[in-house]
Amino acid sequence: MKQKKMKKLLLVFSLIVLSKSTVAQANTFEKIIDTLGCNEADCIKQTYDGGYVVCGVSFYNNNDAAILKLDSIGNIQWIKLYGGGGMDGALRIEQLPDSGYMVLGIWNSGLGQKTWLIRLNINGDTLWTTKLSGGAYKNEPESMPTGLANKIPVTGLYLSQNTDYDVYLLIADSVGAIEKFRTYGDAIYSNEGYDIINTFTNGFSITGVNQTGPFLGGVYLIKTDSLQDTVWTRTYFNSRLSGGYSIKQTPDSGFVIAGITFDTLISDYNVYLIKTNSIGDTMFTKVYKHPKESGAKSIDIVDSTGYILTGSIANPFPQLNYNLLLIRANENGDTLWTRWYAGVGSAQGNYLVTTKDKGFICTGTTGPAMYIIKTDSLGLVYASSGINDAVAKPDMVIYPNPGDGLFYMKVNNIYSSFTVTVSNAMGSIIKSETINSCDDYCLLDLSAFSNGLYTVTVQSERKSVSKKVIVLK
Repeated sequence: MKQKKMKKLLLVFSLIVLSKSTVAQANTFEKIIDTLGCNEADCIKQTYDGGYVVCGVSFYNNNDAAILKLDSIGNIQWIKLYGGGGMDGALRIEQLPDSGYMVLGIWNSGLGQKTWLIRLNINGDTLWTTKLSGGAYKNEPESMPTGLANKIPVTGLYLSQNTDYDVYLLIADSVGAIEKFRTYGDAIYSNEGYDIINTFTNGFSITGVNQTGPFLGGVYLIKTDSLQDTVWTRTYFNSRLSGGYSIKQTPDSGFVIAGITFDTLISDYNVYLIKTNSIGDTMFTKVYKHPKESGAKSIDIVDSTGYILTGSIANPFPQLNYNLLLIRANENGDTLWTRWYAGVGSAQGNYLVTTKDKGFICTGTTGPAMYIIKTDSLGLVYASSGINDAVAKPDMVIYPNPGDGLFYMKVNNIYSSFTVTVSNAMGSIIKSETINSCDDYCLLDLSAFSNGLYTVTVQSERKSVSKKVIVLK
């Protein structure tokens, strides 16, 4: 009897382990999203409900800011577009204690460019929005830190009437009014701010580029106090030109910075990692060398076991362009593993975070479309799920969608000639043509058709795939 009970307990235990394993596997995915013209994802955060919120850019309306809410397995729950005065985009997003969101965007890209703040409720509806300049001729926002409270700090590139940039730090209050605006840098060459964090001492740290001469510059690190006055600055040189794009404060009160550095041997860029102590002295640097160009755009700390970086890496075969890159490093910066994700054609990673289940989720662009990858702790994707336009490596990508009638179409995994048919909303075929080869993107011309919903079908000897497009002139 005891033996039977033991076997039963072992069986129950095995089922529990299998169930947990199955759940973990179902929580990795790879998504390419071009719904409503979405073509670039610049930030992703895990939300209180276990899902994700993504911000970026849509082709729609000459570039709008795009916000997507996804569930825990990457299915789209809602998408909202937000337009400004010209070419706009969303750069950072943060969920607030009331479950709504604060969004940092660019308003009206051009000489009149401004820092754009959008306050949303939990459903993505706008509560308020404001455009801030700080008196600048042009300011180009780049980053907003996590952990927002009653202040909204923003950093980026400030341009007055001259041709050189300064780093700017803008502090807005909880309703978007400017409390403080100041710049850092010298008046001789450009200084650029690309990422900002809150420090343990209630100040800020900003990383970017300190240009010290024509085609000369290093990774820039600025440490401020709680009044935004400079405590110290550091510039880290590895070669003639380096830059910092992402920064985190480490548990020892130091800093870790990810970016790029120029490799004179290959005449191209490589991933650059710098670890400092609390006063900015270098503890170690790492250059992850590659025969062709690579670079890092985002870094996160993985418990006390090291770091995870994302960016892009050039494939050794030129026709394959770039891949999204993940690098997992230990606390000394030594590589534990690297992963490449090809996307559709060319891909790059813009932002990543460590998830509650100890995996990673990163976002960027491919196609162009939004590219979102959720991995396990080893950077592996072993299950995918998707609906509508959120699918894993789709057989066909069409962008922009909606579009004015001229679309670009990429067909994957079809290596022979194929027929393209276009049907109207009633199901009648109104266009048909045969394409003998399409190595990259093919032009799909529907400009002669009126506004409406159409179905594009690709038929080859081995498969058939369809996708809906919207003509909106």
